[in-house]
Amino acid sequence: MDVFNNFRPSQNTLNLIFEVKPPIRKNALNLRQVFKYLTPESCLESGKLDYSPFLFLDHNAKLQVCTTYDGDFIDYLHKVINHHCDVLNALLSYVLVPQDLIPIEQNQAAFIDYITAINVKDQVFYSAHPEPKVAEIIKDKPEYDVV
Repeated sequence: MDVFNNFRPSQNTLNLIFEVKPPIRKNALNLRQVFKYLTPESCLESGKLDYSPFLFLDHNAKLQVCTTYDGDFIDYLHKVINHHCDVLNALLSYVLVPQDLIPIEQNQAAFIDYITAINVKDQVFYSAHPEPKVAEIIKDKPEYDVV
């Protein structure tokens, strides 16, 4: 398989990098508390948030959010907003974003436009499982129940 020949697996990626608001140390700790609300049960309810690592970069000054999801980008964002708006509002309160985004459930179009604009598109996306959807790959695998 030639990954440089317009091949795309069935999965899609979302890659976001946010700057943590000052005071950085305190807000990085607050963000870690927010992540505790993304339980396997709450993620399964949406049918869209399959897994999403959160990485702190530059001594906690930046937060990288990466996820791999199935289906249409806009549909994915609407499902995440509808099922995780409280967690997203909390997360966004600790990073630098335009203030007109919060609460996202009342500003869905602005939120989607913003996320679309800051999404770092992958240039090459490798998948060991190019055909099945993410949900099919991780189905019945208890090691993916950890958030």
